[in-house]
Amino acid sequence: MISIFRIKPFILTSLLLAFIALPGFAFAESPVDISQPPLIYGFEIPSFDAEIKVHEDASLTVTEHITTIFGSDAFKHGLLRVIPVTYKDRYGNAVRMHVDVISVLLDGQAVTFEERKANARDLEIKIGDADIIVTGEHVYTIEYEVERAMLYLEDIDELYWNVTGTDWGGVQIAEVTALVVLPGGAEIVKQ
Repeated sequence: MISIFRIKPFILTSLLLAFIALPGFAFAESPVDISQPPLIYGFEIPSFDAEIKVHEDASLTVTEHITTIFGSDAFKHGLLRVIPVTYKDRYGNAVRMHVDVISVLLDGQAVTFEERKANARDLEIKIGDADIIVTGEHVYTIEYEVERAMLYLEDIDELYWNVTGTDWGGVQIAEVTALVVLPGGAEIVKQ
């Protein structure tokens, strides 16, 4: 799933995209009702769909649609989305991306959220209200802009994008899709 693109006549001349997705769900046996798999951590994520728009200035707009199912006994107040924001350049230097959260929606409606730098590597988006317990199926939509995501190499510019991140507290994602939208004039030179 690695593609290289040539974009003319923009700053971004090519793009390498690699996706990291967590493996599918593995459900434990349930002695009570085997027709419904248990919610191992109180909730599950059946799907995670991302659209990554690459702009002419090499910035990104990322829109994520995260479908969740919360159990009635989970006592969850929302979702914690952890976005990796630091990567190493070709010289081994740590580069921190700038991420600006544009909007967060729950089932298409604005929802309370807080952002914080969890550590040197991650940005946390805590979504939900401490006074409201979430149950059932819901879709969280997170839109954010990213600067400094490109690695500028000798013959290509590279984007290595970790679509889902890796910090879901043990909850696995059953299905991940990602759509990359390039600026006009992009030409695929190698796939």
